[in-house]
Amino acid sequence: SRSKSKEGPAIQESLRSRSKSKEGPAIQESLRSRSKSKESRASQELDTLGEEGEGDETERLEEDLLPMSSLRVFYKVTAAARVFQNRAEKSMATDLETSRGVQVETIYDFWDSATKKVRQRKMQEDVLHRRRPVDMYPIQDGDGEREDSDANSDGTDGAPSSASSSESPRKPLSPARTNGGGKVLQRSNTTSNTEVVTSWGALVGKVLHCKVLDFGELKDKAIRNRLIQGQDRDTVSQSRMVFRLQERARIIVKQAINLAKKLAKEPDKFDSEWTDQSLLTYLFSTEYLDTLMLLTNIAAKLLGSQPMLATAKAPCKIFGDIHGQLRDLLMYFVAFGNPMEDPTLSLVFNGDFVDRGAHQVEVIGLLLSLKVLYPDRVWLVRGNHEDRMMNEKYGFFDSCLRLLGKDFGPKVFELMQGAFNRLPVACLVAGKILCVHGGIGDGSWRLDDLRTIPRPLESTYITDPANSWIFNILWSDPIEDGKDADPMVFGVHESPRGGVAARFAWNITKTFCARNGLSLIVRSHQSKRGSRGFDVMHENMLVRVFSARDYEGHGNDGAVLQVTEETGKDGKLLLVVRPQVVRSVKKARDEELRRAAEEGRLPEGHARASKKGGHRTPRDSSRRRTSPA
Repeated sequence: SRSKSKEGPAIQESLRSRSKSKEGPAIQESLRSRSKSKESRASQELDTLGEEGEGDETERLEEDLLPMSSLRVFYKVTAAARVFQNRAEKSMATDLETSRGVQVETIYDFWDSATKKVRQRKMQEDVLHRRRPVDMYPIQDGDGEREDSDANSDGTDGAPSSASSSESPRKPLSPARTNGGGKVLQRSNTTSNTEVVTSWGALVGKVLHCKVLDFGELKDKAIRNRLIQGQDRDTVSQSRMVFRLQERARIIVKQAINLAKKLAKEPDKFDSEWTDQSLLTYLFSTEYLDTLMLLTNIAAKLLGSQPMLATAKAPCKIFGDIHGQLRDLLMYFVAFGNPMEDPTLSLVFNGDFVDRGAHQVEVIGLLLSLKVLYPDRVWLVRGNHEDRMMNEKYGFFDSCLRLLGKDFGPKVFELMQGAFNRLPVACLVAGKILCVHGGIGDGSWRLDDLRTIPRPLESTYITDPANSWIFNILWSDPIEDGKDADPMVFGVHESPRGGVAARFAWNITKTFCARNGLSLIVRSHQSKRGSRGFDVMHENMLVRVFSARDYEGHGNDGAVLQVTEETGKDGKLLLVVRPQVVRSVKKARDEELRRAAEEGRLPEGHARASKKGGHRTPRDSSRRRTSPA
């Protein structure tokens, strides 16, 4: 109103004169400093993302943008772009990863079922395990024996009792001294004797892998390849049978993907809470008994015609343990893609398809359908639960009886065992990444040794002490690195799983990879409470992946690994590995309870319960629980 009055021209002239005077630069500097402070606050808010509840905080941030001025929105978006760029720069391949040909990214994709969005998060030290420097480390008081590092796993099945027990002798320790507090400390004799020995072992392993000294191995490999080619010619007659069943398998996979898209629109829930009496007929038609028997029979023949060391191409997705949780498997197809929508995508399922879950028959039926439909793109790797004794003990046999009846349930179970006994025990992805369910044991075997394993591979053969290296491919565990781990623990140690199961340290992984021309080991087999579903350890040469969410009440996220091909700094092919995570239902519900309690939307009793323990994971009452995992 003043500008429209007679004073208007005078006021405008005064403002122009002030901007031209000494006050002008000061005013502009003040505006710039205010904009920078807003930008820094936005950057700080966005930098805090990556911890628990990131999706919810981002949603709040997006809501805050609505009433803001356009200038503030611009600074918020600029800050967000800069944060994402910094994170992307941190995931660039190092020179060591470029030389190996495999990069494990330090960011991962996170899919929140509440918002139905995928975001990128930066890995924290809870999943990115680094070895502490070897300087001075504490030893257990008393007799001076060093305590071995543990994998912190809450999911450890007992090994079959028929396997013999073996003990690893402890190495005598060098003289130790105590600090002022009386705690025993020990200093390494050199920078790290183990580091030097391991480096030499890796160097010798690389030389041997180049076949400079091992001409006999070249001859054996050529003979094995000739035998494999002969088996491939023998399977031509079986291809007609596979082709006839592929149309039925295509319908099953299409039905599953349509179901996945439908479930993604609904509120998320535990797999054990999801009950659908018509699920078998929806997926496998009203003749589901005949369909399951045909799929199992043809899949067994198809698996038996392929080598014990399967080979997959990139791009590829690697799944961990599923344990009969069909809903989780379908969520991955919605969140991160499926082979029907991407004709170049390969899938590797790294064992433990059944036992303990609420939809075991449906899961294995869908996996066998995928194998029949895409025989050269879908690979099923054997786990320790693809075993008769484990299936009878942990629920798969009971599930077959409950769903298929007393007459046909045992028949389908026997057919499934025939398929399990023909599964490969490992899969090689793009020639650089080895997928095994458990681990590498003592690491004394070669990849070519896998091709000598006979089929069918029965439980009695696996548990024979003479075949302990095969047993440990299914049962062994790595010793984790990290700030709380002893950096001087190396070599092979006893496993709490019992039998001849072993735990192996970082130096075993490093020398095994060097001797076999590998850059990364991917294994599954372990669920950790509250975890992200994956872990990176052993100098980024070993990754754990576990796909069953909220397994046995652990409140864990589920994860898969995406493997893609890119061009590295040196112009050579680089395999890029990125974890992709689906959020735990328990974590999401606990977060919602806490938020509701803070906002006063819950009665006091519910608020007190949410602060104490949150939401408890239901368990499937139809299965027997005789082991903690």
